[in-house]
Amino acid sequence: MKCVPIAGCVVKKGEKYLVAKRARGEHRAGLWEFPTGRMENGEKALDAAKRELWEETGLKPSKISFFGIHERFDGKNKEVYKPIFIFLVKPKNKTVKLSHEHEEYDWLTPKELLKKNVGVDTRYFIKNYLLGG
Repeated sequence: MKCVPIAGCVVKKGEKYLVAKRARGEHRAGLWEFPTGRMENGEKALDAAKRELWEETGLKPSKISFFGIHERFDGKNKEVYKPIFIFLVKPKNKTVKLSHEHEEYDWLTPKELLKKNVGVDTRYFIKNYLLGG
């Protein structure tokens, strides 16, 4: 079985959370998601989450804490194991600078987030962590 660990951030500003829409031509184009990505070989989840946050949004954390983990299996025969480590972030800087992977972003409440075309992992964290199950 192949393991593909992922790390990312739920960025909170007031009562709203940052999501970005995947750009046309990118994998999962059109989906709204939290800043996440694959962990590099030997990289710790916290370091990967900070790196992905910077690469995808240009934000740095002023405060960061472990928020939760979601595990799922992908592939035709469920042969790919994906543990997803998420950290809650209060951003240090306020200006979002999207990478080429995303075409727009928004700050939304959890209920507003669920009205967007969000990916399965983003939906899981919204329902089970932001809305409390």
